[in-house]
Amino acid sequence: MKEKILRTLSECCIVKSIRDLDDLPLALNTSNEFIFLQTGSLSTVVEVTNAAKKHGKYVILHFDLIDGISKDVHGLQWLVENAKMDAISTTRTSLIRNIKSYGILAAQQMFLLDNHSITTGLNLVEKCKPDFMVVMPGLMPTVIEKITSSLKCPLIVGGLINEYSQAISALDAGATAVATSEKKLWEYDFKQQYAY
Repeated sequence: MKEKILRTLSECCIVKSIRDLDDLPLALNTSNEFIFLQTGSLSTVVEVTNAAKKHGKYVILHFDLIDGISKDVHGLQWLVENAKMDAISTTRTSLIRNIKSYGILAAQQMFLLDNHSITTGLNLVEKCKPDFMVVMPGLMPTVIEKITSSLKCPLIVGGLINEYSQAISALDAGATAVATSEKKLWEYDFKQQYAY
């Protein structure tokens, strides 16, 4: 199943980032298969992930941004037992192994500020071996090229990508997919150009 999800990710190229639950109905009714849930709470996450699964969507959940859940192994356990997601993204490297132990795809999320953070990030990924990596901001083609040349897993980039040309630039640089909350990009079909 993990291989199928990662293959579909590389084919769809755009991941719908949901930072406001009011955007969920539109996200559920687009043809794109992926939702990156970056908002919610203990009281909404189960309902939201269930709705996404009913609409045939793959759900990547940003663990660090779900309110009301402790950001440790106990919060992770509750989430896995109650919500339906296909992948969990976190900045907490220590949780990657735990996420994978549940049979869920694990994504190491990183914010790149300078060359040191790139080197540190790549070293962490080498040690914790996530199923894929999420990097922000996504408007850095030369950095994306540098990362993908060293990376042994798929790469999603996001943050500040609001135009078609910006998404194309990130994909051309080697990103597997682009995460964006810009609704006008949710329906673009990149499959023919970027399917691997």
